[in-house]
Amino acid sequence: MVYKFSADPDAKNKTSIELMEQKCEFKSGAIQREMSEIKDDLLLLKENHIAHIEKDVAELGKGMVKILTVLEMKDKKTK
Repeated sequence: MVYKFSADPDAKNKTSIELMEQKCEFKSGAIQREMSEIKDDLLLLKENHIAHIEKDVAELGKGMVKILTVLEMKDKKTK
């Protein structure tokens, strides 16, 4: 009878610890998968935004050249 009182808590604790370890492994795996997805999304976002930003800057440059040309032509006409 004394053995049962001393052995049962150890067995219950061992089971409880094993369940906690499994839960930690499961959560860790889920976190790793989510982090990997976030990383992939950020890389894709970064690649797409850089291309768009470069295109927008090039278009702004062209627009500035047109504006400067118009201003220069107007300046020449007023002189």
